[in-house]
Amino acid sequence: MGRLYRNGTEVGLLLVRVDVRADQASGHWWWTKWSPTYDYFWEWVILDDKFSDHVVAGRDGVEQALRDYAAGRFTLGETLRVEWTTAEDASRLRQDAFGVDD
Repeated sequence: MGRLYRNGTEVGLLLVRVDVRADQASGHWWWTKWSPTYDYFWEWVILDDKFSDHVVAGRDGVEQALRDYAAGRFTLGETLRVEWTTAEDASRLRQDAFGVDD
C-alpha cells in the first residue's frame, strides 16, 4: 500500500495485489495440462479522487514494476512518487479506502 505524491502533494493511494496464474495449455477436464505459473500485479489506484485498476502482466512488465516500486515511482499517464506505508497503516487504508480486509 502506498501514498502517491505529485510535486510533494499527496494525490492518491496505490494498492498492489499479487496473484498467480497458469494458462490451460491443452486437454480438457481432468487431463488438462497447464502452463508454468506466473505472477501478475493488479494495481488499484485512487488518484485525484477517482478509482481505476490496472493489470501488470508478463515477466518484463512485472520486473519493471518491481524496479519502479523499489525506486519510489509509479506511472499512470504521469510519473508519481510513491511512499510505501507501514503494515499497520496499510491494513487501515486497505479497509478505509478500498474496502478490503486482507
